[in-house]
Amino acid sequence: MTSLTLILGTFALVLPYQQVEAAAPLPCPPDITDGSTVNRNIVVKSGDSCTISNSSTINGNIRVAKGASFFCENSTINGNIQARGAANVFIENCVVTGKVSALNLTNLFFLNDSTINGDLTLRGNTSITLFDSTITDKSVCARNTISAGSSMTYSNNNGCPG
Repeated sequence: MTSLTLILGTFALVLPYQQVEAAAPLPCPPDITDGSTVNRNIVVKSGDSCTISNSSTINGNIRVAKGASFFCENSTINGNIQARGAANVFIENCVVTGKVSALNLTNLFFLNDSTINGDLTLRGNTSITLFDSTITDKSVCARNTISAGSSMTYSNNNGCPG
């Protein structure tokens, strides 16, 4: 236990307080599909798949590990989404108030009918599809390898190529 000293005029007040550590990230799965609000960071571990849907709200960041898949449908993420080496990131009819970074995805980055209120960074990905979405800050789409049978499609986006 530590103490906090407040000096008020000629009087000093000493109040005890306990430092609270940030809660550990919440693993997903289990999926968050019941319209609830979660006030923690979310982690999708390697090889796992996580779905956030049905008007759920996440007040925290999402980290998608190598080989994992993340699906956001009809929900709000009040934080960032970071995926490095993940298999898939699928964002449809969602609002992300922070940044979205998808680096070296092995399968698909999909963004449809969504708003990203931060930067969108896509680098080194296999397949990218962006439809009817708004990105309010800068977008970086660079060094994405599009192999045979894969695609990069942009259509009707505000703030992103296409």
